[in-house]
Amino acid sequence: MRQIEQGVNAFAQPNGQSDSASSSRHDDLRQQLLARKATHLAELERLDEEIRNLQSLRKERALDIGDINLQLDGLNKRVVRSHTVKNYFDKFEWSDRLREQLRNVFGIENFRLAQEGCVILIVISFASSPQPGAGP
Repeated sequence: MRQIEQGVNAFAQPNGQSDSASSSRHDDLRQQLLARKATHLAELERLDEEIRNLQSLRKERALDIGDINLQLDGLNKRVVRSHTVKNYFDKFEWSDRLREQLRNVFGIENFRLAQEGCVILIVISFASSPQPGAGP
C-alpha cells in the first residue's frame, strides 16, 4: 500500500522529469493496481464458492438433524410413564418356570411366536393392578 501511495505522490508532484518517464510510471502503477484488483476479484470468487459449499453442507446437516429428531420422537413415543417399553422376547426371571409349567400342564415344549411375551405381559399387568381389599 505504501508503494502505491509513493507512486501516486511521485506522479502528482512534478520533479522535473520528462512526460514520458512520468507516463511510464503512471502506466506501471496502473498495471500494479489492475493486477491487485484481479487478484482480489479471484479471491472473492473463491470465497463465494466456499460459502456456497458451506451453505450446502449446512443444509445437509440440518436435514440430518431433522431425521435424528424424528428418530428420537419415535423412541420417545415408546416411553410409557417414564419407563421404556420392555422387549417381551427377552428372557425373564420366571421364563424357565413358565416353560416348565407349560410342559407339565399342557405337555407343550415351547411357546409359539410371541405367545410367551403375551403371557408375560398379562402376568405383569395382573401383578401390577390393585387387588380388591388390598387397600388404597
